[in-house]
Amino acid sequence: MTDRPLLLSPRTGRNLAHRLWSWFYIPLLQLLLASAVALAFANASWAVQPSVQFDVSHLIECHDVTTEDFASSHPHEKLVEARFQVSSLLREGDEQQIIHFLYRIENPHQSVRVVDYLPRTTLSSGVVGHVGIEKTRERNHSIGIGLTGNYDHYAKADATASTAAKNSSNVRYELLPPKELLAASGTMGRGTGAYFKLKPSPQTSLEGAKDFGLVMRVPENWRGDLVRIHCQAVGVYSGVVPALDDRPGSCGEAQFTVAIYVAGDPEARELAVSLVQAEHELKTLAYRQRDELRRRSYPSAVHLIGRALSIVDPKIPTGWVSQQVATVETAVPAYERHLPEKVRAAVRNYREAKSALFQLNGLRP
Repeated sequence: MTDRPLLLSPRTGRNLAHRLWSWFYIPLLQLLLASAVALAFANASWAVQPSVQFDVSHLIECHDVTTEDFASSHPHEKLVEARFQVSSLLREGDEQQIIHFLYRIENPHQSVRVVDYLPRTTLSSGVVGHVGIEKTRERNHSIGIGLTGNYDHYAKADATASTAAKNSSNVRYELLPPKELLAASGTMGRGTGAYFKLKPSPQTSLEGAKDFGLVMRVPENWRGDLVRIHCQAVGVYSGVVPALDDRPGSCGEAQFTVAIYVAGDPEARELAVSLVQAEHELKTLAYRQRDELRRRSYPSAVHLIGRALSIVDPKIPTGWVSQQVATVETAVPAYERHLPEKVRAAVRNYREAKSALFQLNGLRP
């Protein structure tokens, strides 16, 4: 009796392949799919883009810090100091995703010249003390020649030759620890403003209130003006695969108009407070009238169709309130005639309050 190979019929082979697919490959695919889903959810926290919110006070009181030397050399000017406190709140994400915060303080009328500012550029290091460095230099040179013979019929020979030289020296010295940029600051706009860039570090936190000080050179009759404070947070947005999706971008931005005035001047303070109140009333009324403002922006069916096709500009531009607050011009814009009467009156009141404060910057006779 001879052994014959075991042959499977085509039907039996298909059944076996189906069983292997059902028992092994399908569970393996399910496991891989479940692992991919779990990995995606595990990285979901990385996919959250950081979100930062800023806040600044509406009024800043300036103090006269003119020195005798400055007064004698600049009889028609004086020095005033203003301290701005900016608050930041990380609403979403993690501070490790933040690259830096950038603050810019600008005077649109250029009625001031920044002569000093705080905080200054700061370097920081996570190493305490000096860094010790030790270098060892060693030279080793050797030559060896070996010859061994073992021949029963002739002779036996064994010869070696070697020479060696070794020199070593140690040098030890100390270096200051390497430092990283923690805060950068300087002037901008030909000295009419200043910027401050803050970076996170293990020793400090970017969140919370931060103080920024400016010493400004102003005309002798300067009593008040406006400054714009622009705040921006730059962070890293990470997708499901952080190594592939990391990219920097803005994760929070705000601009504030702040009224500044000289301390001890009741009239200047009253004008600054009036401007703040007028701005609050304008924003409140614009919010309450938002439906009517939207209707007046696109008053007809043609305008609505044009808006859908992005070929028609609204009668009232988007963001007009922010434009009113940010601009230093007191001219009447063309869209103002389309505003509701109450809103139009609030715009006029705000423009008059702003113009009254502008009269205190010492640039106009």
